[in-house]
Amino acid sequence: MRECPRCERCFEDETLLCPDDQAKTKATLPGTTLLNRRYRLDKRLGRGAMGQVYLARDENLITRRVAVKTIRPDVLSDEDLQEGEAIARFEREARTAASIQHPNVIDVTDFGKSDEGVSINSFAGKGRSQSNVLRPCCARLAPASKLRMTKASCIAI
Repeated sequence: MRECPRCERCFEDETLLCPDDQAKTKATLPGTTLLNRRYRLDKRLGRGAMGQVYLARDENLITRRVAVKTIRPDVLSDEDLQEGEAIARFEREARTAASIQHPNVIDVTDFGKSDEGVSINSFAGKGRSQSNVLRPCCARLAPASKLRMTKASCIAI
């Protein structure tokens, strides 16, 4: 699979230029944009130390949008980790997240392993991420407001 570094859309391996902005795409994940024969990856939403999160469409339930978290291929082949350790950590993360049932927490709906890798899938809500909402205004928030937000997050977990 390939991604556009500008718009972060996902493409099949034969797409070398993004049709939207003509940027050169780069190879990011092994396989196609269809993960686990079910989730069509559309766009990268973010990335972290172990992996990345994509907006995807559930091909079984065409109208359903999901967030799919995957482990980066270089993490899976890291020589410092014992065989299967990254996958075991990822699976523990999925099980732990799935055990949390709260209105302030997005539900984990699936965990999958395939030739392309492993993934955690959850409902893709509409709107902005918490960090995008808080970053611009956090410095201006009163301590009582910050405390209320922190308390709401702690209650959810």
